[in-house]
Amino acid sequence: MKKSYLLLLFLVVLMYGCSDGVKETSTVTANDAEKIVTNDQERQVVNRQLYEKLSEAVETLGYTYDMHTFAENEHDRGVLYAEIVDFDNDGVNEVYTFMKGIDYPLSAYTHRNKDNYIQEIWTGNANGENALLSFSSEIDKLVCSACDMNVSLVKGKDGRTFLKMFSHQMSQGIANNNIWVYAKDPKKSEMELVVSGNFGHNNEGDLFYTLNDEETDRMTFEEEFARYGGEERPILISNSAEKNYGFDASSPATIVGKTLATLSPSVNNIVGKEE
Repeated sequence: MKKSYLLLLFLVVLMYGCSDGVKETSTVTANDAEKIVTNDQERQVVNRQLYEKLSEAVETLGYTYDMHTFAENEHDRGVLYAEIVDFDNDGVNEVYTFMKGIDYPLSAYTHRNKDNYIQEIWTGNANGENALLSFSSEIDKLVCSACDMNVSLVKGKDGRTFLKMFSHQMSQGIANNNIWVYAKDPKKSEMELVVSGNFGHNNEGDLFYTLNDEETDRMTFEEEFARYGGEERPILISNSAEKNYGFDASSPATIVGKTLATLSPSVNNIVGKEE
């Protein structure tokens, strides 16, 4: 009952108008047609798995209807944002989620049972097995809570999408700026840390740069991170200890609901309608 009620809140209102309306009209060979059918079946399997993982998170942690600023919603919990992303540009979707956990053992995933902001990326399995947790991080755990942490999704020049995190910290007049970039290889299920770096100035005021924990120069530093540059879409924005959501926070339930609605037709084709 709880499951049907929660999903109806998202899907009943949002299902209309969510169809992409795309229709293939080009002539294809028999082999091409077989590949199209196979690829479509694989996408349905993957979307079903991603739907199940996202809906499970919503049912366990809940969701929020109205948010405006980060500070005003300090006590909100649940799935705050969800987006379908093809991180490795292989034609198979993943799901990115941004959520606020709760300090109570509600979930089988222990990192959710903490009062932290959390990111998760789920990868589907076309062979029919369950979706895999490719990436998770407790944002508040990466750096001190007073530090500025920025999170964004970056659409790279090679078609992949990268997860980028950047933190700025001032301590006794010393500036430290840390960057982490995660990417996914199509041959692997997990997101991997592909580059990390730090730059700032020391006690003497001299600039320094490190790349993957090794000291380097500015040019090498910038060239390496340029490989993972592109169109950047913020998820969490921090500036001088003031934090804001980078996504539209006026109605998180609508955003999460639309993501579920996009995935749900594939679920209905495979497992049928829910009782």
